Amino acid sequence: MHERVNEGDVLALSTPRNHFALAHDAQRSLLLAGGIGITPILCMAERLAIVGEAFAMHYCTRAPEHSATPVTSETDGSFDVRLASSGRVIAVAADRSVLAALADAGVVVPSSCEQGVCGTCLTRVIEGTPDHRDQYLMPDEQAANDQFLPCCSRAKSARLVLDL
Repeated sequence: MHERVNEGDVLALSTPRNHFALAHDAQRSLLLAGGIGITPILCMAERLAIVGEAFAMHYCTRAPEHSATPVTSETDGSFDVRLASSGRVIAVAADRSVLAALADAGVVVPSSCEQGVCGTCLTRVIEGTPDHRDQYLMPDEQAANDQFLPCCSRAKSARLVLDL
């Protein structure tokens, strides 16, 4: 798409797929959600409230001893990320995430959980060795070192070149 679609091109799009649409003929709806899965459920709850339909919503979370906790290390150091598209180099301080450093520099990377569990900020690594601290990528995907999650992962090398 990045190579074939240009500004001003007209694209034919369909409506979004919905694998769990609301049953508007139900007498009462029960909405269940957990984690970041609350996002579409909140829209459903809002719709049900607007049209005056009866519903209950339950939001489930893990116990604190099972929530993803960021891996931190007192030996974390600073490193650089280079944006492949422009060659721009951005310093990442020891106490900042790559995502935060990019945002500070005006580079927007879509993100959601900022804990390395959702995969929204998954970014391709062109050069360098990531220090994977996510729980999203499978071990073989982490071993390939060709992508990482800038919300929580860092660098083992002095510089990462990112496909941004």
